[in-house]
Amino acid sequence: MVRSFTMNKEKIKQMKLLRLEGKSYSAIALELEVSASMVYRSLHPDKYGKELERNRIYFRNYYRENPSQKVKVECPKCNNKMLVSSKICYDCRKIWNRETITKAIKEFVSVHNRLPTAKEWQKQSDSAYPSYKSVLNTFGRWNKAIEAAGFTPRTSRKPEYQ
Repeated sequence: MVRSFTMNKEKIKQMKLLRLEGKSYSAIALELEVSASMVYRSLHPDKYGKELERNRIYFRNYYRENPSQKVKVECPKCNNKMLVSSKICYDCRKIWNRETITKAIKEFVSVHNRLPTAKEWQKQSDSAYPSYKSVLNTFGRWNKAIEAAGFTPRTSRKPEYQ
């Protein structure tokens, strides 16, 4: 049986009519070829959202009251407690924002006496500089990051056709 994951207004109207006739969620689901949970969520969107929020709060409070349930180890840099899934703790991670990225670009220019290219930053794996993706996520475009650092970006080297 092929199930449809798109809910349109007509299908929701059909669900309401079938529910008023006294059919169960699973009977409606079989008739409309959707899952029973999809029928429930479509007919009770407010209840479903509250249910998700209630579960989120429950688990958040559960782990606050039972911290031993989350396995923690020491950070190799500062010996703070952290989750096993992390390599280093949150405090030791370098967080790249507008200021630190522009500072890194200025540092690159002072060391190499030229502007960095986007290709260079895509290939580099040095942790002294932010990743190319971090620069794009923060500024949107590479040239905007260069301008924010106080430099004039290079012009495009695309050939001009006549």
